[in-house]
Amino acid sequence: MSAENRMPSAARVLRLTWAGVRTHVSYMSRSPLEITFAVLVPLVHATLAVHLFRAADDPDRLLTAAVGAGLMGIWSSVLFGSGGAVQNQRWLGTLETLVASPTPLALVLLPITLATAVIGTYATCCRWG
Repeated sequence: MSAENRMPSAARVLRLTWAGVRTHVSYMSRSPLEITFAVLVPLVHATLAVHLFRAADDPDRLLTAAVGAGLMGIWSSVLFGSGGAVQNQRWLGTLETLVASPTPLALVLLPITLATAVIGTYATCCRWG
């Protein structure tokens, strides 16, 4: 079978991504550990940034630091969440099946990463809102 025949169509990629994101967001929104990381990590980053840049007495720098801390929090949430999701797949014994599936591995891992980004972004936006 050639590589051209193994490439999924755009509709299949979108369907797979949407179903995976929906499933993983649902799974992570019920996990106390994921919720704790999504809430505490951006909060710690924002608090540290505010305290570090408060001495500068420049409101523009304080806003820049707060936005940067929010982005670092989202990045940390994605890092911890994606790593934890892959580790959970391994513990449940489904990682081997996902790796051996005919779907490319990048398309299997993309929904996990997008779901952790959704959770991290939601937590950061709720804190700022």
